[in-house]
Amino acid sequence: MTKRSLDYESAQSHHIAVQVKDTKNSMTVNQTFTIYVTNVNEAPSSIALSNGVIPENSPRGTVVGNIGVTDPDEPYLHQNITCELRNDAGGTFSISGLSLTVLDSRMLNYEAPGGPDYLIDVECQDQDGEATQQQFTVKLTDVNEPPIRIESSAGKFEVREMILLRRTCEG
Repeated sequence: MTKRSLDYESAQSHHIAVQVKDTKNSMTVNQTFTIYVTNVNEAPSSIALSNGVIPENSPRGTVVGNIGVTDPDEPYLHQNITCELRNDAGGTFSISGLSLTVLDSRMLNYEAPGGPDYLIDVECQDQDGEATQQQFTVKLTDVNEPPIRIESSAGKFEVREMILLRRTCEG
């Protein structure tokens, strides 16, 4: 029985000393043992996104940020991590390798009624299928866009005529 659970990542072996006495306490035997802890695969413990801010209208394939995954087994056993989006903000984003990228640039509109923030949910798992999830908010920055339509409340446009005067120099 231990006070804490045995953890391979903390210590791969433990030394214990056992003392045994007979019923009359006349004989005592001391023995030291080494207990070896075997590694059990654990789920990744955290997911981080290196950047979560991009300009609106960023083109398809633009890298929003790189995904970093912490797995407690990594120092002892190389982990093959794969990530996927459980919520891709309505098809706006995708994951390529360990990078969050823009999938549909038409969805990245700062002025859209839903606002400039997009909630995504990333799940990463190791080669044994142990997984963890993390939500992130991708924020858009506003880009000054040219007008797309010109309207007149009167229904017509008037432009004043300008007279250009040309001077000639005679010499």
